[in-house]
Amino acid sequence: MGASNIDQKLSGVLLVEHLAALGVVLMAVGWLALLMRTYQQVVIPVRQETTAYYAARVALMRVPARGGETQVSVGPDVWKVVVSAKEVRVDANNSTASYTFNP
Repeated sequence: MGASNIDQKLSGVLLVEHLAALGVVLMAVGWLALLMRTYQQVVIPVRQETTAYYAARVALMRVPARGGETQVSVGPDVWKVVVSAKEVRVDANNSTASYTFNP
């Protein structure tokens, strides 16, 4: 009779331990999902705008003062840059983004 009572307590403890371990795994998965979402919504757009700004600066050195058009490669991205007297327009080659900067 005593052994049966110990087995019930042991199985209850094991169940609680397994549920706690499952909770820790779910929290880790949730944390990783949050990090991925934040990276996609914050880091990627800022990185893209920064590379576009760099492409605009490179184009300002390449293109004559009166204006013109050039392509600038920054890492894996290729940008089409149009320089005019009022602004510098930077378009992604795959047409996903467009930025305008004032020189």
